[in-house]
Amino acid sequence: MQQYQLKQSSSLKFFSLILYCLVLLVIGTFFHQIDLLSALLGVLTALLLFREQCRYQLLKAQDPTIVTLSDSTPRLGVNQFQFEDFKVFSNRWFLILQMKNEQTSKNMMLVADRFKTIEEYLGFRYQLINLCRKQYVA
Repeated sequence: MQQYQLKQSSSLKFFSLILYCLVLLVIGTFFHQIDLLSALLGVLTALLLFREQCRYQLLKAQDPTIVTLSDSTPRLGVNQFQFEDFKVFSNRWFLILQMKNEQTSKNMMLVADRFKTIEEYLGFRYQLINLCRKQYVA
């Protein structure tokens, strides 16, 4: 059984900040003729950005997320939850992990800066993909 500590990703925070600023720019560009709609969409986007930043700070203040990979059974643990049904979508830069059980479902985007080292991330990625294969074989 392997355990990994995940921290909040500063690169994902920066990426989401850039996307929100881009949305504000698009709203200002395409809706400049309709002042009320432009203002309302801008305020809504700014509130969503504020909520996202508050959520990031809250998660960063909490204990790090502990992910546990089981060697014998295709089971994945995230903090206090255990997931036997999960899917992994990977590409060159990140992993998307979809997990669900009877009570809850959870999605996680995993990039290398959420781990201590790049080697730890690559080992986690390798183990997780193999664990996902075991899930469908069993």
